[in-house]
Amino acid sequence: MGEKQESIRITVQDRLHESEMGTVPHRAIGGYNDVRGSYVLRELDGLPTGPDMGHAEAVPALIEQGKRSYAADKTVAQAGHAGHVRAGADVQRSVSQETSREFFQSRPPHE
Repeated sequence: MGEKQESIRITVQDRLHESEMGTVPHRAIGGYNDVRGSYVLRELDGLPTGPDMGHAEAVPALIEQGKRSYAADKTVAQAGHAGHVRAGADVQRSVSQETSREFFQSRPPHE
């Protein structure tokens, strides 16, 4: 097995090249102040903003608005699910009737 590996290595040797690793610059960190100095605070994306932010009295109204929106979405989803279940039952009943009809029509009559 070693001879085969050596043969393959010799065959591909001219295609291989030495990696050219460069130096990666980095900051020397020696303590707490160095870590703190290298940290950059970024803004948080996706937080709600608008005219009501910062007004504590607007929070209950915003919560209620969210609850109503959620309830409306939930009602629509439940109605869609119920329709899907009814349609599935209708298809299943139709297939079952057709299968039964084919089964009984294919049986020979009793003598």
